[in-house]
Amino acid sequence: MENILILVLLGVAYVATGGILWFVLDQRYGNKLSEARRQLREQSEADFKKRWQAERERLDTEQAEIKQQQQNLEQERSQFDSEIQAQQVLRAQLEAEQTALNQAREQLAGLSPEAAREELFKRLRTDLATEVSLELRDHEQQLKARRDELSQEVLTRAVQRVAVNHAREQMAFCLDLPDTSWRGRVIGKEGRTVQALQAATGADFSLDDESPSVWISSFDPWRRELARRTLTSLIENNRLHPARIDEEVKRQEKALNAELPRLGEDAAVRAGVHGLPPEILLTLGKLHYRRSFGQDVLNHAVEVALLAAELARQLHADVEIARRGGLLHDLGKALTGAESTESHTQLGVQLARRCGESEAVLHAIAAHHGEEEPTSVEAVLVQIADTLSAARPGARSEQLAKHVQRLGQFEKIALGFTGVTRAWVLRAGKEVRVMVDPDEVPENRVRPLASEIARAISQEMQGPQQVKVAVIREIQATDYAR
Repeated sequence: MENILILVLLGVAYVATGGILWFVLDQRYGNKLSEARRQLREQSEADFKKRWQAERERLDTEQAEIKQQQQNLEQERSQFDSEIQAQQVLRAQLEAEQTALNQAREQLAGLSPEAAREELFKRLRTDLATEVSLELRDHEQQLKARRDELSQEVLTRAVQRVAVNHAREQMAFCLDLPDTSWRGRVIGKEGRTVQALQAATGADFSLDDESPSVWISSFDPWRRELARRTLTSLIENNRLHPARIDEEVKRQEKALNAELPRLGEDAAVRAGVHGLPPEILLTLGKLHYRRSFGQDVLNHAVEVALLAAELARQLHADVEIARRGGLLHDLGKALTGAESTESHTQLGVQLARRCGESEAVLHAIAAHHGEEEPTSVEAVLVQIADTLSAARPGARSEQLAKHVQRLGQFEKIALGFTGVTRAWVLRAGKEVRVMVDPDEVPENRVRPLASEIARAISQEMQGPQQVKVAVIREIQATDYAR
């Protein structure tokens, strides 16, 4: 019983101690907690009032802007309505004036409305026809000018992209001998060896007195090549004897004939033409030993093929037909001879037809010299490419001589002006560059001098080619740092 009483007293003591502690803590920290709660609530209320005030001001500003926009729209609508009303009034006035004018016209002319309308339409048609004619004439002139520009541009691009070497072959070839003792062997006893060589090959052999060499010359490239190979082989094999010459000539001639298809195939590959029959390849190879005014006919055919293909590509024509017709256009030149009565064009058409070429290619071959009127774009392009290849400076001997003379005249004309120290021609005669003395030609005279030189060249040297004149005035100063 006593234990229970002790426990009860202990419990009461614990409860009293807890109450006392709670009272002390509440007295110490209760006021601070209440103050913190009060401050937090006041701060939250102040922040909320600020945000609410700011949002209200923003809404008031937007509402004022909207009202201003509405007022502006109202003003614009009022102005638009006023303009519409003014236009309506003006239209009514114009209609009234037009009606009065029509009535006056009818009264004066005594015409009905239908007759007056017909008369008005007639005058309008006449005026429009005149304006249309003038406009069409202007457009025709512009098209002609543009056509010339486009044609020049297409031809220039084609010629620039198709760069073919035009170094012409000389009529003589120099063959070096192993030593001076071979000079006597080439001549032979009483000149029988060299006479046998000339008789067998048809070429002329001339020995150089100062060096151990032989000049082989002939106007026929086939004979010249045959003579070169024959003499080279006889010297290499040490068989230079009159009795061996005919045999060696036949052997070399057989080798040359065997190489003809390969030459034709190489030319076809350079031109980009494939699928040619063996007979045409053989005939193309023969063109390598044919000359037209000093120009290699096979190289000419390859160039015509490339030019025609490039022109066809520029003009969106059939590139393959133009390329094939350009390569085969001079095929008949390998078939012409003293006994032939037909032109090389006819012979080429016959061979191409026999080998199964298309009608378009046959027409391009037949029309390249005007023997047949060209009726296709590709035939015209082959004709143009043939003319370009033949007339290009340096392609043929006559043109080369005239071209060189013309370029020299350009320099003479430029050097005839006061103050010009040097003059030279560039870009195959398309540009003349002139150096002047800065002491004699002031800076303000450079441009007038260029115009004067260009005018002089244009007056004295007539030609289709445009020549650019560039005058250079250069001053150099030299000093030394010490």
